[in-house]
Amino acid sequence: MKKFKKVWIILAVCLIISGAIISALALASLNFDFTGLSTEKFIESEQQIDQDFSNIKIDVNTSDIKFAPSNDNRCKVVFIDTPNLKHTVNVDNDTLFISIQDSRKWYEHIGISFGKWSLTVYLPKETYNSLSIESDTSDITIPKDFAFTNIKIETDTGDVTLLSSVSDLLDISTDTGKIEIGNIDRNVNVIKCKNIKVESDTGDVKLLRTMVSDTITVQTATGDVWFHVVKAPYVKVKTNTGDVEGNLYHAPTFKTNTDTGSVKVPPTKNDGVFEIDTNTGDIYFKVVK
Repeated sequence: MKKFKKVWIILAVCLIISGAIISALALASLNFDFTGLSTEKFIESEQQIDQDFSNIKIDVNTSDIKFAPSNDNRCKVVFIDTPNLKHTVNVDNDTLFISIQDSRKWYEHIGISFGKWSLTVYLPKETYNSLSIESDTSDITIPKDFAFTNIKIETDTGDVTLLSSVSDLLDISTDTGKIEIGNIDRNVNVIKCKNIKVESDTGDVKLLRTMVSDTITVQTATGDVWFHVVKAPYVKVKTNTGDVEGNLYHAPTFKTNTDTGSVKVPPTKNDGVFEIDTNTGDIYFKVVK
């Protein structure tokens, strides 16, 4: 019996070694380019948009989303996708619609992929009315070249970076993705909005060089919240365990509440109101020049 077990062990080891050698030879034939093992074939394509529009609505699952200014005053969308999971584009009722069409069979959902679905929207104008984006894991980047009346973004795990100005409402919601509004770089324009509403569960939130004429509302579960050179008449922040910190050019009236966290804020100068409520998070602000 012991001899029988030894034979099977030796056979199993030989099979493992043989599999490793075959895998190494297969990778060597691909010059160790792991993308050659992908079962998805990613193709880049583009679509010109001849109709004018003032609104943009994007509904995708995993595609990374970027915006860029057009260099020929025409709108186009550049895609990277696969034959059975393709983006679709159309203009209707003054709105550019972008979605994704999934025609895969059930067995095509199982495989190896080293690529990434993405889309880049090249816009000919600087100002638009509304931008609405719904996604699951998409990373979203909106540069400083554009201005919108309203922006609403909902994503699960994707990160959001926004540098565009919004004249009315900016509403961003994520589960675990990071949210960054504005840029610490002095060479980048200050972000201007009327209202900002941000919700995140575990993702961190950063508001950088942002001026708001009405209200900023931020709510997180465990994500930290950081302000840099942010000014608004009223700011309300609610977290559970996330820290709330910031560097400000002014000293607003701070109304703070924390159960076990520490609080350190500058003396009040009645320049707006920062209302901050945490459970275990620390609250720390300082005035900088």
